[in-house]
Amino acid sequence: MPETASAAKVERLGRFDVRLVRAGENYDAAEAHGLRLAVDQDARFISAYNDADVIAGQRTLAVEIGEPVGPTLADGMAGGLKEGSVTVPIARRHVHDLMAVSEGELRDAIRALTFEQGLVVEGAGTAAAAAVLAGRIVDERPGSRIVVVLSGRNISPQTLLDVLHEPD
Repeated sequence: MPETASAAKVERLGRFDVRLVRAGENYDAAEAHGLRLAVDQDARFISAYNDADVIAGQRTLAVEIGEPVGPTLADGMAGGLKEGSVTVPIARRHVHDLMAVSEGELRDAIRALTFEQGLVVEGAGTAAAAAVLAGRIVDERPGSRIVVVLSGRNISPQTLLDVLHEPD
């Protein structure tokens, strides 16, 4: 992971029985370092976005297809895609629509999930909820339900406090 990853993410990943390596100023540089390590150590590099098995379990495809972005609460979605990755063809076949959410909508979703549901969710994990809570995703069919998967609690305590203390 990059040297700039949040302290909360580093701390939580450090709880697993893994060797955590931090290298580079961004996710692209960290990935390049990981690829070199895999080659040097005759190991398998498992991409977070360019591995069919990983993609099958992810629901962040729509955002990952977008351009690399600037600083964001959704830092887990800020990386780009390598040319030729398997993600794009899979998304083209299965994703119905793409939607971006604003930083304000992410902040509103983090506050709503924390105050109304007692949940702590990182910015990337709140993206779908942000769109629903902003009223931009609706399903008016009788008896229909919208399901949002919330994943990732890797928000730094300071960032969470900042977001929670912002005026509405």
